[in-house]
Amino acid sequence: MYLTGQEIAIQRNSLELAERQLSESLERIKVGKLPEIELAAVEAELAARKSALIDVQSRHEQARLRIMYLLNPGKEMSWSQQFQPIDQPFLPNDTLASVTIHEQIGLKYRPDLEQARLNLQKGDLEVRRTRNGLLPQLDFFVTLGKTTYAKSFDKAYPDVNSPYYQASAGLTLEIPVANRTASAQHTRARLSREQQSLAFQNMEKLAQVEIRSAYAEVIRTRQQIEATRMTRELQEKKLAAELEKFRVGKSTNILVLQAQNDFTSSQLSEARTMVAYLTALVNLYVSEGALLERRGIETF
Repeated sequence: MYLTGQEIAIQRNSLELAERQLSESLERIKVGKLPEIELAAVEAELAARKSALIDVQSRHEQARLRIMYLLNPGKEMSWSQQFQPIDQPFLPNDTLASVTIHEQIGLKYRPDLEQARLNLQKGDLEVRRTRNGLLPQLDFFVTLGKTTYAKSFDKAYPDVNSPYYQASAGLTLEIPVANRTASAQHTRARLSREQQSLAFQNMEKLAQVEIRSAYAEVIRTRQQIEATRMTRELQEKKLAAELEKFRVGKSTNILVLQAQNDFTSSQLSEARTMVAYLTALVNLYVSEGALLERRGIETF
């Protein structure tokens, strides 16, 4: 929303320049210093800039509605409420580390890699569990109970007060000869573990590519900030020179309007580059999985 607000201000200034050029052209036509045909280019450019202003105002309204929704999810809201950003974008003081350090942070903290590591551990447990089904099984057992004695069947009934006890103990050994079910389960678990390991290695490589790409974008946009600032300053000087040449009759409306367009484009590029740099920085922190920590937000 900040960016569209800046674009509105720039486009309004551009429209004012075109209106001023039209007014000055009319004055020069009245005194006979400019042919009337020169008005066509100015009026066409004026209409184009009005159209550009309408477009950016529409984008600004759409951005306002999206922010309204994000601030009030699931609640009744006044859609006509207007607000303006107070804080202006600024270059953060935190300096970039080397790309290797950002890569190491990402490999450690990215939640998708953390989940993949847990899946690997789960696969290891499944391999161990199924492997136990292929091993011999030795069980030790002990039983203890009471018993009674009688001389005839009709007197043979349980007696909890019987003084006689019966105890037994032993070992049971099971040796699997051809347990195909257990062997198949173990093979499936082992192959699944290998597949998970390959998938995890691929995820790590993709994470490295994502982090390095985000880092490269941060470097590019940071360098563009100074370049667009210098371009805007030079385009402003170029416009001033072209206006001065027009006033002394050594330039035309088309050249002045082109200089105005170049100046407006440089202003838009400067504003967009600042926002692009901050966006690239956020994307880098997201790709390394440490955005919340870098913003001082504790996670559970």
